Amino acid sequence: METKRHPVNLKQYRKVSGKWQFVPVARDAKGAPDPRLVVIDGEPTSSKGGTFYLEFKHHGKRRQESIGTVPREALEAWRTKCAVLSGLIEPEEEPEEVVSGLTIEQAIEKYLIEVQATKGVKSRARAWRRPPACLPSN
Repeated sequence: METKRHPVNLKQYRKVSGKWQFVPVARDAKGAPDPRLVVIDGEPTSSKGGTFYLEFKHHGKRRQESIGTVPREALEAWRTKCAVLSGLIEPEEEPEEVVSGLTIEQAIEKYLIEVQATKGVKSRARAWRRPPACLPSN
């Protein structure tokens, strides 16, 4: 009997014999994962007590994503990722990376705006002569 290969593997990270390791999730007769059971030393065991992960290839590199501890949610995430990778559904758009931190010029501008909004005329004159605390003094 030939088994069907899926583009996504479901596995669980759990403690086995005192060590944390990844173990495969058992598969049913059709080849789909059954997250209620994991395979440890060739024997199916209850999957209680670990975190499920999806393993797949993204742009040729192997990726792993944590998907939670609930078997039902793990199976649903596996089905969704298989459908996305096979093209049956559109993938969710990834959020754009937020660049944190300011340049020196932006920090100075922000500081001056805050000083102007919160200080009186005499305080502003003193503040403009003194560099902000975030900038090193000469």
